[in-house]
Amino acid sequence: QRVQEHTRSVFVNYSEMNKAMFKLKAGFEKRFDDVFDAFTFMDSDASWEVTHNEFKNNFKKLLISMTEGEVALVIMRLDSAGKGSITAQEFVGGLYWDPSQQCDTVAKFNERMQASRLNRTDVVKKVMQKIQF
Repeated sequence: QRVQEHTRSVFVNYSEMNKAMFKLKAGFEKRFDDVFDAFTFMDSDASWEVTHNEFKNNFKKLLISMTEGEVALVIMRLDSAGKGSITAQEFVGGLYWDPSQQCDTVAKFNERMQASRLNRTDVVKKVMQKIQF
């Protein structure tokens, strides 16, 4: 019986995690041109990783309607190793909302990420204008 309860609990958490991921992707899609720009916005110190604090602080600026618990589930899903930060690869791989945003090579991934990072000022300005409608 304890195993069944644990299995049910894990399933509920996974289900809630998927709902939170879907909600976040929908919010990002309305605010960013692509997932690379979303990462660039969230990685405010340009370290190529988004710490949990960066994620929470920058998320608040986006005005996406999610609870703290949902945000925590997203972070848990993206930082599956529990190392305290989310790499660019984890972020893009977990949050892309358009199949054209997938990169089939490391070189293509790096090229798209670099292009977004070079335009960070424009990315931030554009998203801030979108959320002030």
